[in-house]
Amino acid sequence: MQKKSLGIALLMSCSLGAFASPVSVQTAQKVAENFMSKKVAAAAGLNLQLSKTYTALGTSGQASLYIFDVNNGSGFVIVSGDDAVTPVLGYSAENKFPVAVSNSEVNYWMDGYNEQISAVIDHQVAATTAVASDWNKLITNTGSDEARGTDVEPLVRTKWNQDGNGYEDLCPPNTPTGCVATAMAQIMKFWNHPSVGVGNHSYTAPAPINAVQTADFANTTYMWANMPNELTTNSNSAQRGAVATLMFHCGVSVNMSYNYASAGGSGSYVISSGSPMQNCSEYALKTYFQYSTDIKGLARSQYANKDAEWIALLKTELDGGRPILYTGFGSGGGHAFVFDGYDGINRFHINWGWGGSSDGYFIVNNLAPSVLGTGGGAGNFNSGQQALTKIMPNNVTKIVNVEGADKINAYPVPASDKLNIDLSRFEGKVTAIQLYNIQGQKVLSQEVKGAQAVMPVSQVAQGMYLLHLQSDKGTIIRKVSVVK
Repeated sequence: MQKKSLGIALLMSCSLGAFASPVSVQTAQKVAENFMSKKVAAAAGLNLQLSKTYTALGTSGQASLYIFDVNNGSGFVIVSGDDAVTPVLGYSAENKFPVAVSNSEVNYWMDGYNEQISAVIDHQVAATTAVASDWNKLITNTGSDEARGTDVEPLVRTKWNQDGNGYEDLCPPNTPTGCVATAMAQIMKFWNHPSVGVGNHSYTAPAPINAVQTADFANTTYMWANMPNELTTNSNSAQRGAVATLMFHCGVSVNMSYNYASAGGSGSYVISSGSPMQNCSEYALKTYFQYSTDIKGLARSQYANKDAEWIALLKTELDGGRPILYTGFGSGGGHAFVFDGYDGINRFHINWGWGGSSDGYFIVNNLAPSVLGTGGGAGNFNSGQQALTKIMPNNVTKIVNVEGADKINAYPVPASDKLNIDLSRFEGKVTAIQLYNIQGQKVLSQEVKGAQAVMPVSQVAQGMYLLHLQSDKGTIIRKVSVVK
């Protein structure tokens, strides 16, 4: 993907607050331990032990952020190096953070944090009252860093990569699949759609490949059942072939510029408004793979100084069970990955498309101070971001709005064993519940005799479903996802 210069949208107020100061490694570790003890240790019954694995230095030489790994378990936490910025920038209970990060997507994200926190330090921005309170709570271990809200557990279960173990088998020799193709493929695997594509496409990949790449979508059956959540050295030829076919077809559909990993890897475009060519992800999903014509690409630059609106938009997508293809443009070019969940404190779960490496929850809020102005010198981390929304098969039924439907709660999201339906706040009467797959076939059905209902989904295949609730006010339809 080409480098794209965009201005930076800004979050932090210059109104008077507590004076900011550098955060020592000792204080940062205390914050990390207190935060992770609530996130991980309480659930696992562990006495967590953390150690610092990385320190990023800002332009002034002051630490801009620290990364700590969990020694006696899986997980990492990223803590700001200045207390004018929200304390915890990201965390994971899934894996450790690699010290030598070869993942360009993660490098881009970390560089963005570093640029913005450096701007905060260089301009001596004061901490807001809210940020100061968050630091105090975590240092003294008197509460969570922010008021908790609802959350959506990660929707995507695949941990696919760009190369190794067969992902790139059908790509030009010695080239990775490309971050855009891997992100597209993981979202398509989430939906297990389509069974067969539409039409075909050919293009000439530019140097150093200089060769025609062709995909016959209409005569390809995508073997979703043969695609495991991960390819390993033990994966069989059918599994490797099924995943590699999908990866290559995604690449061809977006005119992937295949290149060697040592030269920056393979690249392409995602949203139509940001692409100099027709064949980007937004176009390809609609044209070749039978996804909704409602798919819409959005640039964060359209939401300058509107963090809350941007975050609400992302949450609406994930609440609806739709993973987001997300991109960002930084000094090293463009990068694509998947947003597939969020926690109760406004961190979004990112699947980086590197075999699960560094997957976790990361803050999306802008961190740079308004004294810089839009495009004012702290890079283009936030305004360079884009989101491809409304990604769903074209045969998914439209949601019917019924008065009071928002008072019906179905959880957890996603479900794996049981789907709980709370009707206690709904003022109408629900008499029956049915679960339909996206092809419109009824999978489960049951009567409702009270304010609570439980639908067993342990034997239901992974995927997206439509929950139909028959009520005296009409039929209420909710999207729910089942994962294994």
